[in-house]
Amino acid sequence: MEGFMIDFEANESKDEIMRKLDTAISEARTEMEKSIASNPKLTINETVRLSQKLDPLIAHKQRMLIYGC
Repeated sequence: MEGFMIDFEANESKDEIMRKLDTAISEARTEMEKSIASNPKLTINETVRLSQKLDPLIAHKQRMLIYGC
């Protein structure tokens, strides 16, 4: 599972950025679920490591919602 990079333009609206974040979160979640489903012998630590790649995207979206950026 690779990291996800999102390119934001300086003149993008909050709605455009939120759509990009939603798309990236969805892609990361799908990839994580496929990785876990394709390897049922993963340990708990490996499963947690895969899910942690999703955390920065979700945290960024939450900060945007809280601060109204």
